[in-house]
Amino acid sequence: MSVEVKIPENASEPFDYYLNLFKKQLNKDGILIEYKKRMFYEKPSEKRHKKYIKRKRKLRRKKLLFQSKRKYNLKWIFLKKKKKMMQNE
Repeated sequence: MSVEVKIPENASEPFDYYLNLFKKQLNKDGILIEYKKRMFYEKPSEKRHKKYIKRKRKLRRKKLLFQSKRKYNLKWIFLKKKKKMMQNE
């Protein structure tokens, strides 16, 4: 992975501007995240545990999303039936 930020010869912007460009490029490429991840050794059991926790959170989010959609659908079905009953009367 190489990060390249070119500075023009007639650079009118301050140095901080180009430094921020460089940092944004690092974040975009994921280099800083990878660096922080490899800063300390992580035991395989810790990796598995983190993976398990991440999977658990993801499933919980999906379940909550499904339940909220289901509640909305049930309400919608109930309102449809009620509307039909009102029309039939």
